[in-house]
Amino acid sequence: MYAFNRTGVHFIRFLKSIFFFLSFIGHLSHSIKNIITRHLTISWQNVWKILYYSGVSLVLPLIIICALMTMSLSINSYTILRNFNLQDKALSIAQTILIQDVLPIIIGFVLCVQVSLNIINARIKITKLQRTPQDVILEYILPIIIGVNSTGLLLYTYLIIIIFFSMYLTFHNFFNMSNYIFFMDLERTTTLLAFFYSVAKTLLYCSIVSFTAGYYYYMVATRHVPLRKAVSRILTRGSLWLTISSVSIIFIDL
Repeated sequence: MYAFNRTGVHFIRFLKSIFFFLSFIGHLSHSIKNIITRHLTISWQNVWKILYYSGVSLVLPLIIICALMTMSLSINSYTILRNFNLQDKALSIAQTILIQDVLPIIIGFVLCVQVSLNIINARIKITKLQRTPQDVILEYILPIIIGVNSTGLLLYTYLIIIIFFSMYLTFHNFFNMSNYIFFMDLERTTTLLAFFYSVAKTLLYCSIVSFTAGYYYYMVATRHVPLRKAVSRILTRGSLWLTISSVSIIFIDL
Protein backbone atom coordinates (compact mmCIF):
# COMPACT_ATOMS: atom_id res chain seq x y z
CA MET A 1 0.00 0.00 0.00
CA TYR A 2 2.82 2.38 0.84
CA ALA A 3 4.40 1.87 -2.59
CA PHE A 4 1.09 2.58 -4.35
CA ASN A 5 0.56 5.66 -2.17
CA ARG A 6 4.00 7.10 -2.98
CA THR A 7 3.54 6.32 -6.67
CA GLY A 8 0.23 8.17 -6.67
CA VAL A 9 1.72 11.17 -4.87
CA HIS A 10 4.60 11.44 -7.34
CA PHE A 11 2.24 11.01 -10.30
CA ILE A 12 -0.02 13.82 -9.05
CA ARG A 13 3.02 16.06 -8.54
CA PHE A 14 4.14 15.27 -12.07
CA LEU A 15 0.74 16.23 -13.49
CA LYS A 16 0.72 19.46 -11.47
CA SER A 17 4.18 20.36 -12.75
CA ILE A 18 3.00 19.81 -16.35
CA PHE A 19 -0.02 22.07 -15.84
CA PHE A 20 2.17 24.69 -14.16
CA PHE A 21 4.66 24.57 -17.05
CA LEU A 22 1.84 25.01 -19.59
CA SER A 23 0.51 28.00 -17.65
CA PHE A 24 4.04 29.45 -17.58
CA ILE A 25 4.42 29.03 -21.36
CA GLY A 26 0.97 30.52 -21.93
CA HIS A 27 1.66 33.55 -19.74
CA LEU A 28 5.07 34.02 -21.37
CA SER A 29 3.62 33.81 -24.89
CA HIS A 30 0.88 36.29 -24.00
CA SER A 31 3.46 38.72 -22.60
CA ILE A 32 5.61 38.43 -25.74
CA LYS A 33 2.54 39.19 -27.86
CA ASN A 34 1.79 42.30 -25.78
CA ILE A 35 5.42 43.43 -26.06
CA ILE A 36 5.27 43.08 -29.84
CA THR A 37 2.04 45.10 -29.92
CA ARG A 38 3.70 47.63 -27.55
CA HIS A 39 1.22 47.21 -24.72
CA LEU A 40 4.04 46.11 -22.40
CA THR A 41 7.74 46.92 -22.20
CA ILE A 42 10.63 44.70 -21.22
CA SER A 43 13.27 45.69 -18.64
CA TRP A 44 16.30 46.26 -20.89
CA GLN A 45 18.37 47.31 -17.88
CA ASN A 46 18.21 43.74 -16.57
CA VAL A 47 19.25 42.44 -20.00
CA TRP A 48 22.44 44.50 -19.80
CA LYS A 49 23.05 43.26 -16.25
CA ILE A 50 22.82 39.65 -17.42
CA LEU A 51 25.16 40.41 -20.33
CA TYR A 52 27.68 41.86 -17.88
CA TYR A 53 27.51 39.37 -15.00
CA SER A 54 27.10 36.28 -17.20
CA GLY A 55 29.35 37.44 -20.04
CA VAL A 56 31.91 40.15 -19.40
CA SER A 57 32.80 39.05 -15.86
CA LEU A 58 33.30 35.42 -16.99
CA VAL A 59 35.38 36.03 -20.11
CA LEU A 60 38.83 35.92 -18.48
CA PRO A 61 38.39 32.68 -16.48
CA LEU A 62 36.72 30.99 -19.45
CA ILE A 63 39.55 32.08 -21.74
CA ILE A 64 42.10 30.49 -19.39
CA ILE A 65 40.03 27.29 -19.06
CA CYS A 66 39.51 26.94 -22.83
CA ALA A 67 43.16 27.67 -23.62
CA LEU A 68 44.42 25.01 -21.19
CA MET A 69 41.75 22.52 -22.25
CA THR A 70 42.61 23.02 -25.93
CA MET A 71 46.29 22.50 -25.21
CA SER A 72 45.60 19.34 -23.20
CA LEU A 73 43.25 17.82 -25.78
CA SER A 74 45.58 18.65 -28.67
CA ILE A 75 48.59 17.06 -26.97
CA ASN A 76 46.63 13.95 -25.95
CA SER A 77 45.13 13.54 -29.44
CA TYR A 78 48.53 13.81 -31.09
CA THR A 79 50.16 11.43 -28.59
CA ILE A 80 47.47 8.77 -28.93
CA LEU A 81 47.24 8.93 -32.72
CA ARG A 82 51.02 8.84 -33.08
CA ASN A 83 50.98 5.26 -31.79
CA PHE A 84 48.96 4.33 -34.88
CA ASN A 85 50.92 6.59 -37.25
CA LEU A 86 47.86 8.84 -37.62
CA GLN A 87 49.24 11.99 -36.02
CA ASP A 88 48.37 14.02 -39.12
CA LYS A 89 44.70 13.60 -38.13
CA ALA A 90 45.22 15.02 -34.63
CA LEU A 91 44.50 18.63 -35.54
CA SER A 92 41.21 17.93 -37.32
CA ILE A 93 40.01 15.55 -34.58
CA ALA A 94 40.87 17.95 -31.75
CA GLN A 95 39.25 20.82 -33.61
CA THR A 96 36.03 18.88 -34.29
CA ILE A 97 35.69 17.73 -30.68
CA LEU A 98 36.37 21.17 -29.23
CA ILE A 99 34.20 23.24 -31.56
CA GLN A 100 31.25 20.94 -32.12
CA ASP A 101 30.98 19.19 -28.74
CA VAL A 102 33.01 20.71 -25.92
CA LEU A 103 32.58 24.46 -26.45
CA PRO A 104 28.75 24.57 -26.68
CA ILE A 105 28.23 22.38 -23.60
CA ILE A 106 30.77 24.33 -21.54
CA ILE A 107 28.97 27.59 -22.33
CA GLY A 108 25.66 25.94 -21.42
CA PHE A 109 26.85 24.66 -18.03
CA VAL A 110 28.57 27.92 -17.10
CA LEU A 111 25.46 29.96 -17.88
CA CYS A 112 23.34 27.44 -15.98
CA VAL A 113 25.40 28.03 -12.84
CA GLN A 114 25.35 31.79 -13.36
CA VAL A 115 21.57 32.18 -13.75
CA SER A 116 20.95 29.90 -10.77
CA LEU A 117 23.05 32.19 -8.57
CA ASN A 118 21.33 35.30 -9.91
CA ILE A 119 18.02 34.12 -8.46
CA ILE A 120 19.37 34.87 -4.96
CA ASN A 121 19.20 38.64 -5.52
CA ALA A 122 16.08 38.33 -7.65
CA ARG A 123 14.20 36.41 -4.93
CA ILE A 124 14.88 39.19 -2.41
CA LYS A 125 13.55 41.86 -4.78
CA ILE A 126 10.54 39.78 -5.85
CA THR A 127 9.53 39.11 -2.23
CA LYS A 128 10.38 42.54 -0.82
CA LEU A 129 8.73 44.55 -3.60
CA GLN A 130 5.85 42.05 -3.94
CA ARG A 131 6.28 41.64 -7.69
CA THR A 132 3.40 40.06 -9.61
CA PRO A 133 4.02 37.18 -12.05
CA GLN A 134 3.59 39.65 -14.93
CA ASP A 135 6.30 41.91 -13.44
CA VAL A 136 8.61 38.93 -13.01
CA ILE A 137 8.19 37.96 -16.67
CA LEU A 138 8.98 41.49 -17.86
CA GLU A 139 11.79 42.23 -15.39
CA TYR A 140 13.48 38.84 -15.06
CA ILE A 141 12.31 36.00 -17.29
CA LEU A 142 12.35 37.69 -20.71
CA PRO A 143 15.62 39.52 -19.91
CA ILE A 144 17.10 36.13 -18.94
CA ILE A 145 15.97 34.52 -22.22
CA ILE A 146 17.35 37.40 -24.31
CA GLY A 147 20.44 37.96 -22.17
CA VAL A 148 21.51 34.31 -21.86
CA ASN A 149 21.25 33.67 -25.61
CA SER A 150 23.09 36.90 -26.43
CA THR A 151 25.75 36.09 -23.84
CA GLY A 152 26.14 32.60 -25.27
CA LEU A 153 26.87 34.02 -28.73
CA LEU A 154 29.36 36.54 -27.33
CA LEU A 155 31.18 33.89 -25.29
CA TYR A 156 31.21 31.59 -28.31
CA THR A 157 32.87 34.30 -30.41
CA TYR A 158 35.55 35.01 -27.80
CA LEU A 159 36.28 31.41 -26.95
CA ILE A 160 36.46 30.04 -30.49
CA ILE A 161 39.19 32.59 -31.24
CA ILE A 162 41.07 31.44 -28.14
CA ILE A 163 40.66 27.79 -29.13
CA PHE A 164 42.17 28.35 -32.58
CA PHE A 165 44.99 30.47 -31.14
CA SER A 166 45.80 27.93 -28.42
CA MET A 167 45.66 25.10 -30.98
CA TYR A 168 48.08 26.97 -33.22
CA LEU A 169 50.55 27.56 -30.37
CA THR A 170 50.34 23.93 -29.28
CA PHE A 171 50.91 22.33 -32.68
CA HIS A 172 53.49 24.92 -33.73
CA ASN A 173 55.61 24.84 -30.56
CA PHE A 174 55.21 21.25 -29.34
CA PHE A 175 55.00 19.35 -32.62
CA ASN A 176 56.89 21.73 -34.95
CA MET A 177 53.98 22.04 -37.36
CA SER A 178 54.62 24.75 -39.94
CA ASN A 179 52.22 27.62 -40.47
CA TYR A 180 51.47 26.43 -44.00
CA ILE A 181 50.48 22.91 -42.92
CA PHE A 182 48.45 24.22 -39.97
CA PHE A 183 46.39 26.64 -42.05
CA MET A 184 45.99 24.17 -44.91
CA ASP A 185 44.67 21.54 -42.52
CA LEU A 186 42.44 24.12 -40.87
CA GLU A 187 41.05 25.22 -44.22
CA ARG A 188 40.37 21.61 -45.19
CA THR A 189 38.50 20.70 -42.01
CA THR A 190 36.80 23.99 -41.15
CA THR A 191 33.52 24.46 -43.02
CA LEU A 192 30.72 26.99 -42.74
CA LEU A 193 28.26 24.17 -42.04
CA ALA A 194 30.34 23.03 -39.06
CA PHE A 195 30.26 26.54 -37.60
CA PHE A 196 26.50 26.85 -38.10
CA TYR A 197 26.05 23.46 -36.45
CA SER A 198 28.16 24.51 -33.46
CA VAL A 199 26.38 27.86 -33.10
CA ALA A 200 22.99 26.13 -33.31
CA LYS A 201 23.98 23.74 -30.51
CA THR A 202 25.16 26.68 -28.40
CA LEU A 203 21.86 28.52 -28.88
CA LEU A 204 19.93 25.32 -28.10
CA TYR A 205 21.79 24.85 -24.81
CA CYS A 206 21.37 28.54 -23.94
CA SER A 207 17.63 28.29 -24.63
CA ILE A 208 17.37 25.23 -22.37
CA VAL A 209 19.15 27.10 -19.58
CA SER A 210 17.10 30.28 -19.97
CA PHE A 211 13.72 28.51 -20.09
CA THR A 212 14.64 26.31 -17.11
CA ALA A 213 15.67 29.37 -15.10
CA GLY A 214 12.60 31.29 -16.25
CA TYR A 215 10.33 28.45 -15.15
CA TYR A 216 11.69 28.53 -11.59
CA TYR A 217 11.71 32.34 -11.48
CA TYR A 218 8.02 32.14 -12.35
CA MET A 219 7.52 29.52 -9.64
CA VAL A 220 9.18 31.81 -7.09
CA ALA A 221 6.77 34.59 -8.07
CA THR A 222 3.62 32.45 -7.87
CA ARG A 223 4.43 29.96 -5.12
CA HIS A 224 6.29 29.97 -1.83
CA VAL A 225 9.50 28.21 -2.89
CA PRO A 226 12.57 28.18 -0.59
CA LEU A 227 15.59 29.92 -2.08
CA ARG A 228 17.85 26.88 -1.66
CA LYS A 229 15.33 24.71 -3.49
CA ALA A 230 15.04 27.19 -6.37
CA VAL A 231 18.82 27.42 -6.83
CA SER A 232 19.19 23.64 -6.57
CA ARG A 233 16.39 23.00 -9.06
CA ILE A 234 17.84 25.35 -11.68
CA LEU A 235 21.27 23.71 -11.30
CA THR A 236 20.09 20.10 -11.30
CA ARG A 237 17.27 20.36 -13.83
CA GLY A 238 19.27 22.62 -16.13
CA SER A 239 22.27 20.29 -16.02
CA LEU A 240 20.03 17.26 -16.55
CA TRP A 241 18.37 18.72 -19.67
CA LEU A 242 21.72 19.89 -21.02
CA THR A 243 23.14 16.39 -20.62
CA ILE A 244 20.10 14.71 -22.17
CA SER A 245 20.16 17.11 -25.12
CA SER A 246 23.88 16.64 -25.67
CA VAL A 247 23.65 12.83 -25.59
CA SER A 248 20.56 12.85 -27.84
CA ILE A 249 22.34 14.98 -30.45
CA ILE A 250 25.32 12.59 -30.38
CA PHE A 251 23.02 9.60 -31.00
CA ILE A 252 21.19 11.44 -33.79
CA ASP A 253 24.51 12.18 -35.50
CA LEU A 254 25.56 8.52 -35.49
